[in-house]
Amino acid sequence: MVLLSLTPRWWLAPWEWTVGAGLLVIAALYLVLESRLHGARRWWAYPRRLVIAAIGALYAFMLSLVVLAFVAPSVAERGECLAGWWSLDPWSARTLGPGCAELNGGHAAAPAGVPLLMTGWSLAVGLAAQILWDDRPVTAPLGRLRRVQGSTPCAGRG
Repeated sequence: MVLLSLTPRWWLAPWEWTVGAGLLVIAALYLVLESRLHGARRWWAYPRRLVIAAIGALYAFMLSLVVLAFVAPSVAERGECLAGWWSLDPWSARTLGPGCAELNGGHAAAPAGVPLLMTGWSLAVGLAAQILWDDRPVTAPLGRLRRVQGSTPCAGRG
């Protein structure tokens, strides 16, 4: 959603997909690195964390599609130019319609690059927010959580 507050340049730029792909790779590498730092065996760290990264990327992709299809056209700056985004070939650059021709000379990036940028951005920002919010890495084992005062101990322990 932070992307929606930026100027339309983020969805007009022809190289936006490289930024999104780079953010996805960095997020996946972060997950593998953190799992290794928390004691996961070398050969188990890669496949398990890459699966987690893929699940996170799929979730971010679905969220990005919903935002791009329903939210961005109504709240983004010049969002009306995003209407009908998927009616053309997703792999070739598109020409903006009337009323949007003054943006970037009337040309926009390929529609497939926008969700890739949004997916990479969402996953990377989501991982960073989780680290800042919980003050521990995403891959920290749940068994190491501290008890909160006032909670009851587990049955059978005394």
